[in-house]
Amino acid sequence: MNNSDPAFAANRPYSLRIFVPDGKPDGLRVIEKSNWTGLGLVFPRSEFAAVKSREEFERTGVYILAGPSEDGDQPTVDVGQGDPVKPRLENHYGKKDFWTWGVFFVTKDNSLNKGPGCLSLRRKTSAGTSRRFV
Repeated sequence: MNNSDPAFAANRPYSLRIFVPDGKPDGLRVIEKSNWTGLGLVFPRSEFAAVKSREEFERTGVYILAGPSEDGDQPTVDVGQGDPVKPRLENHYGKKDFWTWGVFFVTKDNSLNKGPGCLSLRRKTSAGTSRRFV
């Protein structure tokens, strides 16, 4: 197996850093993976008004909003992208009440723009065909 083999890369060790800025483990969490230029932010809907002022919300990114479904079988999920993500999330906060938590991914260095964001979104939605989307 050579180093360019995707299976080899998937088995390489890495570190995750989870930063909890407000000290609440169920609140906002900022996730970083070693050797990756991205950031993931996870937050409960109930904290959105308090956390949306963070500068990461002003970047281009891909987001996932999730909550319980009406039938309880699988979660309801909305996957999208924004350039920046904040206006999209504010719109969904006001108009879509199904979601109980959100996560979005941006880059640390603002290198993501709408082109790669759309490509990433297409990959995520095609991989999630077994999920139910709103």
